[in-house]
Amino acid sequence: MKIKRLILLITSILTIATVCPATAPHETEQPVRWRMSVRMESADRGTVTLRALIEPGWHLYGTKLPADGPQPTVFDFKESYGITFTSQLEENRAATESVDQMFGSKLCWWDSNVSFTRTFKVNAPDDAGINVKISFMGCDNTTCLPPRTNTFSYKITQKAKE
Repeated sequence: MKIKRLILLITSILTIATVCPATAPHETEQPVRWRMSVRMESADRGTVTLRALIEPGWHLYGTKLPADGPQPTVFDFKESYGITFTSQLEENRAATESVDQMFGSKLCWWDSNVSFTRTFKVNAPDDAGINVKISFMGCDNTTCLPPRTNTFSYKITQKAKE
């Protein structure tokens, strides 16, 4: 009799363990994904582009938000080297501004793909690179995923002279 109960208990635990991850909402979902590209306009000038790919029904919060709201989107270029940025970060379109029901305050966000660009000048052609950390939060109308940070690196290489 005890063996049957033990088998039933083990079977129940295994069943629960395999079913629960499937029902936990949004744990592995990535409704906001990022891509980085670098385009050199000349040997010493270029543009870095960071593109947020936002799934339908989700949004990415803006870069300037009130302190008591969600985490804003933050771009940290401090670890870049051998370059000087010649512009501020610019988005390709304005964020939507409205009262967010979840946070009860006026916020801004993007609800579809958006790109951010920044120009730079290469100071050290033999040792230059762009490192950026993007901290952000993806939300839909009912929930927010925990804040995330994505890191991108790009080594700037000069083409061999012919």
